[in-house]
Amino acid sequence: MNFAEWADPEFWRQLLSSDFNRGYAAAIGLVFALLLLLLIVKIIFKLIFRTRRCSAIPVHCPTGDLVVSRSAIENAARQVLAEFPQLAVRRIMLYRRGKRFSMTLCCSFSAEGKGLPAISDEVKPRMLEMLRRVFGIDTLQEIRFQIEALSSEIPHEETGAPSEKQSDNAIVPGL
Repeated sequence: MNFAEWADPEFWRQLLSSDFNRGYAAAIGLVFALLLLLLIVKIIFKLIFRTRRCSAIPVHCPTGDLVVSRSAIENAARQVLAEFPQLAVRRIMLYRRGKRFSMTLCCSFSAEGKGLPAISDEVKPRMLEMLRRVFGIDTLQEIRFQIEALSSEIPHEETGAPSEKQSDNAIVPGL
């Protein structure tokens, strides 16, 4: 079938000549219209509720807003993380979704001592409390850890001796 046959009005009259065919075509049209409507609604919701990177967190005060920069938050976070030698933070990213903020800590983890879930459970409340106490930030809702490397000594494959330098993209089983 070519395009000329599809454009012919006689083809469409013949195709929609019976009640069954008209109902079938109406149902197909309704399904396509609903799919298009759902796609449009999804795009609108994604635009409204998208997560954006941000460089500062505003703190609302009665006398005027304070704006706390990412570097100030990063310095405060590094003070808390100094108590945990198993974590070496490489970078800190702030995200905003509506009026809520979240923080992602990209770090390498040393498997010596406690495991990551236990350390994470200790770090998060301390960090939230420090940011609340020092800067008055109450809008930070979530702190995520992104482990980029395992920084423990891995033996060489050939000699069995521990390596002196760890590669940045080590494979960590179970994470």
